[in-house]
Amino acid sequence: MATVPAKIDIAAQLAEQGYLIFPINHISKHPAEKKSYKLASDDPKEIRFKWSQDYFKDCNPGVACQDRIIIIDVDPKPGSTDAQRSLKMLMDMGLPKTRTVKTPSGGVHLYYKHPGRWVKSVANNWPGIDIRGNGGYVLGPGSTTEKGKSCNAGTYVLTDDREIATLPLNIVVQLPFRDDPRVNPLTVTDNQRPSLAQAALATEPSEFSKIPEKIAAGGRDDKLFRYACSMRERSIPYDMARELMKVIWSKCEQPANDYMPVEEAWGKLDRAWKEYSPSNKNELRQYTPSPGNAESNTECQNPWPILNDKALHGFLKRFVNLACLNSEADPAAVLMTSLVRFAAEVGNGIVLMVGDTKHYSRIVSVVVGNSSKARKGTSAKPVDRLFESLQNGARTSPGPFSSGEGIIYSVRDETREWKKTTDSKEGHFIVSDPGVDDKRFFILDEEFSSALTCIQREGNTLSVILRCAWDNGNLDPLTKTSKIKATGAHVCWLSHVTIIELLNKLQKSDSFNGFSNRILWVCAKRQKEIPFPEPMPITDLKPFQAELQDILDHSKNISKLELDDSAKDLWGEVYSNLTKDHPGLAGCVINRGEAQALRLAMIYCLLDKDKMIRRSHLEAALAMWQYCRDSAFYIFHGKAENPPTDLILDALGTGAKSTTELHQLFNNNIYKDKLQVWLAELIASGKVGMEKVSTGGAPKTLYSLAAGEPNS
Repeated sequence: MATVPAKIDIAAQLAEQGYLIFPINHISKHPAEKKSYKLASDDPKEIRFKWSQDYFKDCNPGVACQDRIIIIDVDPKPGSTDAQRSLKMLMDMGLPKTRTVKTPSGGVHLYYKHPGRWVKSVANNWPGIDIRGNGGYVLGPGSTTEKGKSCNAGTYVLTDDREIATLPLNIVVQLPFRDDPRVNPLTVTDNQRPSLAQAALATEPSEFSKIPEKIAAGGRDDKLFRYACSMRERSIPYDMARELMKVIWSKCEQPANDYMPVEEAWGKLDRAWKEYSPSNKNELRQYTPSPGNAESNTECQNPWPILNDKALHGFLKRFVNLACLNSEADPAAVLMTSLVRFAAEVGNGIVLMVGDTKHYSRIVSVVVGNSSKARKGTSAKPVDRLFESLQNGARTSPGPFSSGEGIIYSVRDETREWKKTTDSKEGHFIVSDPGVDDKRFFILDEEFSSALTCIQREGNTLSVILRCAWDNGNLDPLTKTSKIKATGAHVCWLSHVTIIELLNKLQKSDSFNGFSNRILWVCAKRQKEIPFPEPMPITDLKPFQAELQDILDHSKNISKLELDDSAKDLWGEVYSNLTKDHPGLAGCVINRGEAQALRLAMIYCLLDKDKMIRRSHLEAALAMWQYCRDSAFYIFHGKAENPPTDLILDALGTGAKSTTELHQLFNNNIYKDKLQVWLAELIASGKVGMEKVSTGGAPKTLYSLAAGEPNS
């Protein structure tokens, strides 16, 4: 009879093979001590010392995945063949043979090399198959378990001891990836006590992920104090906050004639700790930076939005993972670009009725970068490649936007003219312009700021036409000459802009909120640094292109979508929150949440080749809408619905102004009548007062903030 090796020998042997080992309770399959997973070691001497202690001598060796391996855990359930079918599917996709351990339940652990990006540990990544990734572990071969609530009695047996294999890319893209929570754009140098600074970042990572690479000298005072207030509000311990402030200070530009020592930055921290209570958030928010610094207004108010995994659903989940695998693109931007482009391809032949209102799978979006290096354009390239092989695809245009008439012309109807015969009074219609038969039109405009400039021009119809195109697709402006119109137009567009460009344009535009609530706003930033990004391999892209063509061919047989009962139940639960009013410009741009969510649900449904909107489709749509909603609050927080009035109020905060002085705020590029309308609005709301001042000649009109207004 063969001698069974002692647990100490089994654990040490696994460590010698390069696995990270830690002790597991032989009954519960749980770690034998707190934080033992983080202390997992591949040092055989350390492992033997651990297992030589009486408390650990019966423990099983746990294999920690961390950044070294991932485990595909095939876990068959009694009466179900899900695990077997999923394993067969993966084998058909080219799943290679690898190191294999048979489990007491009849399943297997398949060991594979780590793909290099953080992999979550999740159950049922495929039906009946779990993934053990970063943070996950399994019992190593040679482990024995007793019958219990969470385990079967038996031994984990190594059935294939070959070298650990590498997963093929078409399977890698189906793994449950996430951003590495340990990575933060702040780098802490060795002399900055990194443990304290990193602990502070771990306390609220989303809050400090927005710190720019450089803080301009002109805005550093305001920014440093806002970060100090934010740390105070979140009750970050003072010593941690002090180290973190030093890191932020290191990002500041230091002109030779205006150097700021770190002690001055710490002084702002002391002021925040002295003047404000962490329990009184309203008190902290009373501090505002200097007027006119648009960039500082985007910091430390709302956290950078986080994309819920549910938004990455089905076909698009697999494609976005492939597109972002070796790219700096933001997955949220790639996802939204894919959704908009797919919506354009579907056309207006599919309807979802909500009461008497028809909704089409027609959406538009603006990707807003936190800087010019947000890789907004990079997010569009893989989507272009995905759609480039379509048969009879929608017409596309790179923009830019110019006028509403230009959009109508691109999807115009046939035009006929009445022509009289020369020898009689009779006549007949002739076709002067055959128009456009295919009303599907996708615009990828990379300069949304230029569109906002066009909208500001007197008489420009771009805002109105974009609104009508989103609503029903019927575009018929009332013009005397050069009459053109479009019926049933299906225009989907996506544009790019940086936050600074957007906010600067909004200060001088009152037409923006006329169509902004039709837009899905998506924040984007560079996710990682890849000096040499690689294109998607054509061998991996072709199956996606073929699947997309099949999905679109299937959609041609659908004319109407409906919500099933489970989706209706969920809709009833979320409807009140979707229709809630919110103040300011942020509230203005998200006040079509229910319509946007339904249109997104239609797209997710069609991508699944389904005729009914299921609960999973609506959940994906709501997750995507939540990201767009959070993006809008991040971008537009604290802005008035009419940005020019906001600019006027800021100017009056420094003292009374005449009409001429207010006109100069807009570089004298607005009509006097428009300025008077804005002033009348502010006076009617009680925010501004007006008085006539004698000058010895014609009286002078001065405007000032009303009593009780901030800075009055």
